[in-house]
Amino acid sequence: THSSYMILLGYIQQLCIILVVSYFFFLMIRRPPRSTQSRSSAASDVYKRQVEEYNTPGEGFVLEVKRQSDVEKTCSIVVQRGTIKAGDFVVFGFQSGKIRNMRDDRGQIINEATPGMAVEILGLKELPESGDPIFVVSDEAKSKLIAKRRLERALMDSEDSSMIKGTKLKFQNRRERRKFHSGNKDLIRIKYGEMINIKKEKIQQLLSYNDDKNLETVLKLEKEVDEYQQYIGELIEPDEGGDLLNLVLKAQDKGTLETLNSLVNKVMDSAGATDRKIRIISSTIGTITENEVRIAERFNATIFTMDIFPASEISKDAKDSNVEIRTHRIIYEIIEDLKKMISTEEEPEQVVINQKGQGHILGVFSIKVGKGVSKKVAGMSINKGAFNKKCTYRVLRQGKIIKENLQLCNLKHHKNEVSEIKKGQECGIGFFDYDEFEKGDVVEAYDISVKKK
Repeated sequence: THSSYMILLGYIQQLCIILVVSYFFFLMIRRPPRSTQSRSSAASDVYKRQVEEYNTPGEGFVLEVKRQSDVEKTCSIVVQRGTIKAGDFVVFGFQSGKIRNMRDDRGQIINEATPGMAVEILGLKELPESGDPIFVVSDEAKSKLIAKRRLERALMDSEDSSMIKGTKLKFQNRRERRKFHSGNKDLIRIKYGEMINIKKEKIQQLLSYNDDKNLETVLKLEKEVDEYQQYIGELIEPDEGGDLLNLVLKAQDKGTLETLNSLVNKVMDSAGATDRKIRIISSTIGTITENEVRIAERFNATIFTMDIFPASEISKDAKDSNVEIRTHRIIYEIIEDLKKMISTEEEPEQVVINQKGQGHILGVFSIKVGKGVSKKVAGMSINKGAFNKKCTYRVLRQGKIIKENLQLCNLKHHKNEVSEIKKGQECGIGFFDYDEFEKGDVVEAYDISVKKK
């Protein structure tokens, strides 16, 4: 019995050893290599970072700003982090707004933009400046509060409100800075015009907060605007002479306005000794306003635009005020137009014949116009346009002009005198001082205009 017990205990020990060895062998098989583990961990970390990057509120910066009208305002941005969606509330500079829609680089409406995407934003009531950071916040109240606090902080950090970001004079390069400080009146007007626009925007923004604390700052900004306008007015002398082309420049965005100013300066630099001089009265972005029509009227200026078209009421106002508005889309057209406007050489005139109607003679008839007196009239079919007594006429036979500068004395349809005969109708005609018609002759109605070549 004792020996049997020892044999059984030996079996149990062997079985335990086998189980322990099998368990460790199983663990070795299931455990991945250390290098695979590290790679999986790194990939997992990257994935987590990507998820976090996409799921966070979006941030980016402004590339370009366009103001095609007071209603259509857009800006292009690049998303750097997170996701920006249609309907999000955003903060930029000292302002806030809500994104109504977004368009991708193909012009397609999209609902969201992820890091690396460049999109066009629609629906912002106020526009940022190029280069401004833009970021998403949770709701409208928070966006307005952040914008307000940013502006208040800027005001508190500055002893003078003119030090607010965006209200300093900005120059493209050192040459432009030297030109300004050397007293160039045209450049001074442009730069101070930009300052006036910026300060007016700040005033409107402060007033929108309905906070009495901002009243002192608003009054100070308004005083500065008045001083700038007065200063510019002193630089502009309305009675400076007749050989001067005054321009009010308008464009849809800052980049286009800079291009327009550059083109005007280029034409000025290349002008001849006998050409008229160009003077820029003002240079602003956005739609043409009634105030700018008044300025153009005061200084006998032409409103010169690029990618801006006036509203109907502004066009009527300008026409009534004898103010010319010239709109352009292509840079080449702007240069050619400016060269023509400053040229003092008389342009040759060209006589233009505008055809109003044409018909061919079906038959010739004699009618009595008095005792023993008869006159030939032509029965005709109108092929093109119309005949009336306001036009001038000529008769052609086999392609050659037989008689021209003729005036109608009779225009009849079914024996009734009429004022006009249109294409497809037949009529009888008679001219003053000419009745030598032949069947098959062609009669043309035309008027004459004179224009510059």
